Amino acid sequence: MKVWSGTTPPKCDFKKDHQLHGTFYDAFIPAYGCWACVCEDCARKFGIRLGTGFGQRYDLQADGHTWLKTEG
Repeated sequence: MKVWSGTTPPKCDFKKDHQLHGTFYDAFIPAYGCWACVCEDCARKFGIRLGTGFGQRYDLQADGHTWLKTEG
C-alpha cells in the first residue's frame, strides 16, 4: 500500500482554488515539460498517462486525510 506523503491536502498546481473531490494525479505534464499535482479536470485537459515514469492517481480514504495510490 502506497500513500501520498507530500503536502496535505494536495492542491491542483494549475487551478489553485479547485477542489480535488477525493482524487488527484501526480503526473508528468508533457505540454509544460514538468511534473505537477492536478485535479481530474486538468488530468483530462492535459491527457496525462498513468504508470511508471508518467503518473499516479491518488484517492482520499474514508479517514479524510490519507491519500492512497490507486493507479500508476
